[in-house]
Amino acid sequence: MTADAWTYFLRQALSVMWRSRRLYLGSVLTVALALTLVGGAVIGRLNLHAVGTLAQSRSEITVYLDPGTSPAASQALVLRLKRLSGVQAAHFVSADQALSEMRVVLGPNAAILRQLGQNPFTAYIGVTVRPEAATAVARRARAFPQVAWVQDNTAVLERLGALVALAGAVGWGVEAAAVVVAAAVAAHVTRLAMWARREEIATLVWMGAAPWFIAMPFLLEGLILGAASGLVAAALLVASGSALSPELQHLLPFLPWQLRAGDFGAGAGMAFGLGVLASLAGSAVAVQPFRRAERSLV
Repeated sequence: MTADAWTYFLRQALSVMWRSRRLYLGSVLTVALALTLVGGAVIGRLNLHAVGTLAQSRSEITVYLDPGTSPAASQALVLRLKRLSGVQAAHFVSADQALSEMRVVLGPNAAILRQLGQNPFTAYIGVTVRPEAATAVARRARAFPQVAWVQDNTAVLERLGALVALAGAVGWGVEAAAVVVAAAVAAHVTRLAMWARREEIATLVWMGAAPWFIAMPFLLEGLILGAASGLVAAALLVASGSALSPELQHLLPFLPWQLRAGDFGAGAGMAFGLGVLASLAGSAVAVQPFRRAERSLV
């Protein structure tokens, strides 16, 4: 096709969109909202996967000590735990250190600890293990006389893995539903545009214009609708990146959130790409029965 033909198609598409600008503005905002959900689902899936992977790599059991255990006995137990098969590292944390760690975790809410009076925490040994050895190491650790009880985080990691898998499935469902919404909106708008220009279409058919020639402006309308919606959604996702990360860190400080700029870029790119493809597909579906439409218009 020549440049003049593309210029004609583009002018026709923009002309119709300008005449129905309120309809197209509402459509852009509707599709942009759906695409923002797509980008948010992508970002959430990437971060949940990163959190799950990081948690799995930090498989740990916590060995709590009897309150009367001396520092020397605690250090001796650390050395014995390090010798166990499957143990990667072990470190001693005193009761005062445990209290300080909790203050860091609670952040602005750490003032609640003052209401407890005395230190409620006990000394413990954090033992980093290979995930497959966690249960065996926990069983061996319980046999030491200085140990009050052992917290095995394997079950927590399994639940976290199941949660990540469920969130991923929900994310895929949200993305699929949003793409369907975008395609449906584009198809509906395209059908309205075809109905509004039915007399022009009838004239073109009577003059012998090819179906693709008549359909091309409507396909461009869908393409522009998807691109505009994708740009709005991408801008919203990128703008929310700097504001969302601190909020999540504050609300859920115990999870190692890693909201990276690249994740928001991936979400924005996915939103834009799917917006263009879904809207173009919706417009293509709307003009598919064009030959039947030709017969009804002439």
